[in-house]
Amino acid sequence: MTNLPINTSITITLGYDIKHGDKHAIDYLTHYNYMLPHAVCSHGKVECTDPIAGITGIVGATTTFPIPNPDTTNTPAQGQPLLSFLNHPARYMTMFGGTITDIQYGVNGDLTASQSETTIKITFTSNGSTAVLAFGGHIASSMDWGAGNAAGGISGSPYHMRTKDWTLDNLGNQDRSMSSAAVAPSCDITGQKTVCAGSTNQYCSPLVSGQSYLWSVSGDASILGSDAGNCVSIHAGSDNYTLTLQVSSGNNGLCTSCTYPVIVQGGLNCTITGPGSVCPGSTAQFCGPANADSYAWSVSGNGTISGAANQQCVNIAAGNACGSYTVTLVITNGSCSSTCAELVLTEDFTPPPISCPANVTVACANMVPGINIGSVTAGPDNCGGTIGVTHIGDIVSNQTCSNRFTLTRTYRAIDICSNTATCKQTITVFDGTPPSIACPQT
Repeated sequence: MTNLPINTSITITLGYDIKHGDKHAIDYLTHYNYMLPHAVCSHGKVECTDPIAGITGIVGATTTFPIPNPDTTNTPAQGQPLLSFLNHPARYMTMFGGTITDIQYGVNGDLTASQSETTIKITFTSNGSTAVLAFGGHIASSMDWGAGNAAGGISGSPYHMRTKDWTLDNLGNQDRSMSSAAVAPSCDITGQKTVCAGSTNQYCSPLVSGQSYLWSVSGDASILGSDAGNCVSIHAGSDNYTLTLQVSSGNNGLCTSCTYPVIVQGGLNCTITGPGSVCPGSTAQFCGPANADSYAWSVSGNGTISGAANQQCVNIAAGNACGSYTVTLVITNGSCSSTCAELVLTEDFTPPPISCPANVTVACANMVPGINIGSVTAGPDNCGGTIGVTHIGDIVSNQTCSNRFTLTRTYRAIDICSNTATCKQTITVFDGTPPSIACPQT
């Protein structure tokens, strides 16, 4: 400001858009040099601004004055913009070459309106004819107002601030605006805030030409596929996780990052405990994890459910033949469900026991006992069930005459899974009795 009267109280009125196009634009005024480093975007150095660079004729000391708290009436985001304002350590205006004596709001804009302006009045005295009043405007962030509601969603030059009036000659409306191209890109994440354990969910940021995206996740989750698109797929584990997105602009090299916490429900993973193989015809118990809200069992293949199918454990009766069945469990926790299954073999590899009749010796071939399956002892089988017995053959050996030989008789037992066992009975035929003879009488 130039050609100022010295030691005269002057009040200047400024206006700034708090809403533009139904988006939040400039939240509040703050210190002119409150510009933070953004290490996440490889911008780790604090930018510095010198308001009096190239300006001469400033007389006397530099003074400051606190900026009043911004209005939060009818705010759509609880506590904003006051919470953001109070988070800044430097909440004052600075005057070079003069003294600020008062700062008051004129008209507080409507935070619910599509287009709205707030005015603020600064009263000061100047030490000389030239003085500089320095301050900054906080650009609305989606982290404060929600995705799609902040200044990054406004195109063109929406960041307007203007000189409305002062107590000297008429200034007219000296409007200043900043192009949206000079602002770091908006970082907005949309997607499910609450998900189920083990589920896969998609999260997206608005696709904007010239912007690049980089996703990362911390906690019990993993990225499926690319991490460099405007959308990303996340596979949830059993605990909460947090998404982080970095959006970079190819137009001005600026970038923004934002985070998105996600709550994972249904932390119980579905698991089944029980035998991997059973005997045909047997009944086995299978159990799911404890403390689920509900259980639903089913079985397919060579088995049937015996008893209740909605408890933590279930009994499965296998069929009477070798094969397999699949037992399936669905558990629910709140609105989340988890499914698991186990293949169970119905099998038996143990041959059945078998015992043949005792070995015998007979004197004549016509005295050899006949084939007698009923004389064979078979079983019990390790898996139960019926054992079949058959005669599979006789073998004659060591024969020297029709009544002197060895006969080996073989029987076989077979169980329901085709396991077999054999036994042998030895029948010895030995005629050792001399023939009777009578000599003629003399």
